[in-house]
Amino acid sequence: MAASVWLPKYAKSVEEETLKWLLKIFLQQERKFVNLVIEGCNAKRACCFTDAFVELEAYQKNRSCEEPVSKRNGVLVTDMVDTDILEQFILSGVEAVPNIEPFRAILDFIHDRRRHELAIRKIMEKTGGSGLAVALSEHLFSQLLASKDYRIDCSSKHLLKKCACGCNADIKSGTTALGSPFHMAWQS
Repeated sequence: MAASVWLPKYAKSVEEETLKWLLKIFLQQERKFVNLVIEGCNAKRACCFTDAFVELEAYQKNRSCEEPVSKRNGVLVTDMVDTDILEQFILSGVEAVPNIEPFRAILDFIHDRRRHELAIRKIMEKTGGSGLAVALSEHLFSQLLASKDYRIDCSSKHLLKKCACGCNADIKSGTTALGSPFHMAWQS
């Protein structure tokens, strides 16, 4: 397999070992997803993400059964996801994967996690909680995206223009309604 551009940075690193450990835990646990039925929602028309709602009910073949829904209808994660590349990573680390952006994004996040933790704390101390969306968007969720592209809904209250931790990152805001141009571009 061709060596990736970021291979030298993470080969035999603490970040690589941390991700191997996390993947082992993920694959060893019998995590199940439960089939859900959408009973109602307001997704027929565009709406602000903060106003969106969905009513879900666990799908049950036999409603009279006393066994919990997760035991009856759960689907193992390993039955839904091709885990071969994860298992290869556990065995051989970054050398096992080509230049796949999700692995790079996770390894970068593990590498910079302390900086992001401190940034989130600073934002929460400075804004008293009103900067929670900014803190989590800029220093957690966006860091786990290969593209780093995100939007905070422009109608959010007390929306900051720059990150309050001191990194001065521009806070990306816009329409996040389902069906909006950003949402559609993000889906593709």
